[in-house]
Amino acid sequence: MRTNRKRNLIMLFVLFLISMTSGAKGVVLTFVSLISLLGVFKKTQVMSSFKKINRAKVPLLVVGFISAIFILIKGSGYNASVQDGLIKLGIRFLYFGDAIIYYYEPSTVAHFQSYNFIDFLSYHFNSVLGFLRIVDYKLPLGNDLLLYYIKSSDDTGLSIGPNTPYYISGHIFFGAFGALIYSFITGIIVGFVRRKFFSMDKMNLNFLAAIGIIFLTLLITSFPQDAQLMISMLFDTVVFASLPIILSVMFCYSSFNQKTKTAE
Repeated sequence: MRTNRKRNLIMLFVLFLISMTSGAKGVVLTFVSLISLLGVFKKTQVMSSFKKINRAKVPLLVVGFISAIFILIKGSGYNASVQDGLIKLGIRFLYFGDAIIYYYEPSTVAHFQSYNFIDFLSYHFNSVLGFLRIVDYKLPLGNDLLLYYIKSSDDTGLSIGPNTPYYISGHIFFGAFGALIYSFITGIIVGFVRRKFFSMDKMNLNFLAAIGIIFLTLLITSFPQDAQLMISMLFDTVVFASLPIILSVMFCYSSFNQKTKTAE
């Protein structure tokens, strides 16, 4: 039992390191979210390893908070104070990312008001439509925001940009009033998936369905922050990774059944 536990921890750690090679801070947040989500289940709560993690959450939160303030102070210049770091951290929490810096400027808002529902489909489902060769692949909306903000062009080779949260996407594609409806629908979708996750104990699910719900729960956190990114990740997973995952689960399940029958 202890050998299996060590093997699983090593596999989780290796997966974490491989995922970090993407360079996205969201990978770290995904694993943190996974730990917190697993803590909902009673079987996880009684584990000694989880109890240790639970005791360490407050010190880790304090260390993370202090580190964030320190990084923001260093990034603000030599004359920056702790107050400057706190203000910048508060702005990041309130604005949910950097997109607000590039969007909420009168000229930028006026430029993107020409976008409509067709553009919404073209951007958000570009990974699907591009894969089917219906449209050409294009840069994410966040890249266009940044390019317009710095008055640059695609010829610069710039391929970065902020995530576009739901309130910015809604305002761009549906206007001021349509953004309210879009935000409401976004909340409904996120709430529906999370409600399914928290009801798993009461549902008679097979192993594969449980993995699917956990995966959607982890993925749905990206939906309010950048729906285009979430749809792309979901499509790539379903198309390119679903078959290997299903085969792996079937293999592990059959091996477990064989060992159980042998033990009996």
